[in-house]
Amino acid sequence: MKFKWILWVPAIFTVMLSAICAWAEETAVKDSDAYQLPEIVVTATREATPKQDVAANITVIDRQDIENMPAATAGEVLQHIPGVSIEANGGPGAMTTARIQGSETRHVAVFVDGVPLNMLANPLTDLTLLPVETIDRIEVYKGAASSAWGSALGGVINIITKEPDPDKPLTANIRSSYGKANTSKNRGHVSGTSGRFGYFLSVTRDQSDGFVDNAAFDQTALYGKLDYKIGDAGRINFVASDDDGNTEDPLPNYPDFWDDIRQDRSYQRLLFETALSKKLKFSMEGRHYY
Repeated sequence: MKFKWILWVPAIFTVMLSAICAWAEETAVKDSDAYQLPEIVVTATREATPKQDVAANITVIDRQDIENMPAATAGEVLQHIPGVSIEANGGPGAMTTARIQGSETRHVAVFVDGVPLNMLANPLTDLTLLPVETIDRIEVYKGAASSAWGSALGGVINIITKEPDPDKPLTANIRSSYGKANTSKNRGHVSGTSGRFGYFLSVTRDQSDGFVDNAAFDQTALYGKLDYKIGDAGRINFVASDDDGNTEDPLPNYPDFWDDIRQDRSYQRLLFETALSKKLKFSMEGRHYY
């Protein structure tokens, strides 16, 4: 009897161990399926490319990352990114520019919807006037990118805006906050898709008396995107944006170059794109930037 028990115990133990291993493997497979991340596509080469196929130093901040940050503008988002230095010329509402890995602000190219926002006379971009309400993701390309983006010796900040909600004919979101020094932030958007037509419209209004004397500011940003699908592989896309900012002179009656700053920026883009085959695409766009 002792001999039989000696034979049975290892056999039972082996069967139990096999069952546990099989259960653990099946659970691991299910867990890996449940937490599998979607493929991240970047546009560092100005073409949609999986991130692992791009031989460049790229940081992608997606919509979920942005929502988890205490940020209201693109400048406030970028200050959390390693290798990016944000320069604010004053308190809230003041002009904000970016440096990448020690480069000059004029060496950093900023694009929104494929439209370059760097000014011609002084090639920099104020990131304060770009609210996160319209942003889907931000791609930061660190290092010279002149071959693909033009003048971009320090790097590229590529901002991709939200697309119309494809699942509902109408969605709306309104948020408002109020705090010290009559500081208020108000924003809202509507989005949806009906048949072949999609739309996304956003309004943002921020203002404050400033936390110190002579630091009042107000900002308004309007944004709209219209999308119309043509067949199964084509679309016409129209984007229009207008933002306006006013910042009070922090040193009134002082003989220097500071003064009340007013900025008004707008751009429009009209895009037509279609797939002629699985490997051949055609696109044409026109842009206007003021």
